[in-house]
Amino acid sequence: MKNTGTTERLLTKIQHHVVTSSKLPLPRAPIREIFADFTLTPLATGMQAYVYRIEDTNYVLKEGRWDLDIPVTSKTNIRIHPTMAGLILNTVSYPFLPTEQEVARQFKLFNILRQYFGYAHTDKHPTFKTSATLLRKQKAVRVNLPAMFHEIQDEYKIQMKRELHDILLGDNVKHPNTLTKSNFLPDEVLLYGESIHPKQSGKQTFYIVQEFVDGQRMADIKSDAQPENIKSKLYLFAYLVLYMHMETSYVPDLRPRHLASPKEWFTGTDNIVITEDDVRFIDTRLLWNTEDKPIQRGLIIPDLNLGAVKHFLRDA
Repeated sequence: MKNTGTTERLLTKIQHHVVTSSKLPLPRAPIREIFADFTLTPLATGMQAYVYRIEDTNYVLKEGRWDLDIPVTSKTNIRIHPTMAGLILNTVSYPFLPTEQEVARQFKLFNILRQYFGYAHTDKHPTFKTSATLLRKQKAVRVNLPAMFHEIQDEYKIQMKRELHDILLGDNVKHPNTLTKSNFLPDEVLLYGESIHPKQSGKQTFYIVQEFVDGQRMADIKSDAQPENIKSKLYLFAYLVLYMHMETSYVPDLRPRHLASPKEWFTGTDNIVITEDDVRFIDTRLLWNTEDKPIQRGLIIPDLNLGAVKHFLRDA
């Protein structure tokens, strides 16, 4: 259960160690000292991070991994030793391990993601303060959404759902215009410091303190079972994917739970959590650039992401 006093203590402790710029060197946070008085309960192991629940708060802690764990099917994972992982990734010139340079690079990507999928409120705790510049960018994106409808249709050669058009215009009672101001990102901040995981002793890595989203992974919900309010937000989320890609060439990571399930890209992803009345994107550090070289862009990963989103938005 969330404890207000514990949460306030956590946010106060991390506030002065938050990474606010991608400029190197990144500030080192005394990770063990910060979390010494908090109970960290292992919650999950993602492909890039170990995830802990920070007990008595409404936050999780994501610790960057120095090994790889690739989910192929529901029964098969490929785990690669850190040394071998580094050799493989260096060979293909693809950054993945949480080196300081890679953490800084991913922080830049996070700020691109925030511009399109975030919609900050000014009453947040000071730890999660959003700059005035980013606030202006977020509002500009949302104001431009209706005007971009036909241009995005032409760019991606699809006829999008009329319902999405109504959502963007806010021209009916069912979809009030406030929907276009939806925030799809949980509150989070970045720290950088020594690993606390026993398998990574002595390694420097990233830590993301992220708001815990209590809901179901999209992969666990049948798409035709989504209530109307959630479907509307998913339409808007998918539309923002195309909008961001058209302007930046970046695509968020919408892979399915198991890579051997290509038909479930987007609708079968674990990176989106559905609550009773909201949609949250929780994997905020991996974006794919379709302008990169084939290996760096993850081969056809961004194309599969875009294809799934277009299919979701296409007017049947």
